[in-house]
Amino acid sequence: MFYAILSAILSSVVVGFTYDLYGRKVLILINFLTMAVLVAITPLTAPSIAWLTVVRVIIQVNYHYVANNPLGVDYVKAVSRGRLTAYQNTGLILGELFTFLVLFTVTKGMSE
Repeated sequence: MFYAILSAILSSVVVGFTYDLYGRKVLILINFLTMAVLVAITPLTAPSIAWLTVVRVIIQVNYHYVANNPLGVDYVKAVSRGRLTAYQNTGLILGELFTFLVLFTVTKGMSE
């Protein structure tokens, strides 16, 4: 997880630069589809922690493209941008909490 977060932090500059070069909608679509494929193959990496880490790092970088896109700034009025950011961050936090809830619920009986 540490390497995934570190890679997302380091790729922040590249994300903004590529949005300026190639456009927003195309990059969001490409990264969304890439994330879907990577999430689908993540269970196949289970025996190897190295492959799981590699796939998780790539997912985190692609997630950085999707979650931090500038489309909100383009389509939301200036007076509502703060609310947009608050809703987006609330959704991110609730998504993480939901993920942990599902993970702990599903794996509760596995330690017995």
